[in-house]
Amino acid sequence: MPDNEADDPGDPGGPGTDHAPSGPEAELLDAFSRLAPVSTHRWNFEESMSRLNPQPPPAFAAAVPPWEGLPPDVWAHGRSAQVGQRMMGDVLAAVADLLAADSRAAASEAAGSHHPQFTAAWDALRYLAARLERLERRSDVVADLFPDLARDVPESEVGPWADHLSDWFTPPDAEGPVIHGESGDGSLLRALGGAGYQASGIEPRAERVWAGAGDPAVALGEVTDRLADVADGELAGLILSGCIDRLDLPGKLVLTELAVSKTAPGATVAVLATDQQAFADACPATVLDLLPGRPLLPETWSAVLARVGLVDVRWHRPEGEGLTHAVVGRRR
Repeated sequence: MPDNEADDPGDPGGPGTDHAPSGPEAELLDAFSRLAPVSTHRWNFEESMSRLNPQPPPAFAAAVPPWEGLPPDVWAHGRSAQVGQRMMGDVLAAVADLLAADSRAAASEAAGSHHPQFTAAWDALRYLAARLERLERRSDVVADLFPDLARDVPESEVGPWADHLSDWFTPPDAEGPVIHGESGDGSLLRALGGAGYQASGIEPRAERVWAGAGDPAVALGEVTDRLADVADGELAGLILSGCIDRLDLPGKLVLTELAVSKTAPGATVAVLATDQQAFADACPATVLDLLPGRPLLPETWSAVLARVGLVDVRWHRPEGEGLTHAVVGRRR
């Protein structure tokens, strides 16, 4: 077909016609448009959002200035005005209520109409809903099939590092607490408390929390969720273990960003990561395959902590037969 005879998408009648589609034809075209596949223009999020602010704006928007109300001193001039206040005050209040009700009714009618702006908004919301459902299905399917998967993950061995904490953290008279998440058996919390630090823990496993006789210094919950509730710059130090072995890569990165934002300048952040080979040897093969994540190499943790803004990042290898590496940095 020659270029000058190509179909014009804005002209449903085809080449050489200028008539608008009839009622049934318009309904059919609209039905085809609404049933179009996800990859089409109608499901394009950015395009839908761009139609929410048409240019130029509707002509009536500037033609009806907002009512500024009665002058504040309208009832202050003479006895007749004061009589008018008593007579008209109730009338004006009733009219104002009617106008408000009419406005709400008009807004409801507009929201339920098929105006292109509202259609675009619904398109955008439907697109977001579909994307969220896909993400939720992708992240929850393993947890739904294997809800007890994490129970077979080996315990993070952090106790051997208890004697090194005073070398890593600022003096215990520094303002703010030092948090350990996950605190596990509490060995590092006891070491921190014994050295005079304001130590508190985060632990997602209830049996671990109750084993400590309900120690108020240990909060039950996920480390990422609990840290998100901490004020920025509040912590004098942070130790991460356990959870950073199991989280997927985005979860690990979110946790390291929280570690930077929640600690004060000069504070220490320590990541205690299980050795990859030891973790793989201790995990059942099925668990290892289905877990969202596994420990990062110490070299990788060193690079990540340096990239998110920590300085003086050092890798401490486990002593003896230890299975946990320590990567320690300081908040700039």
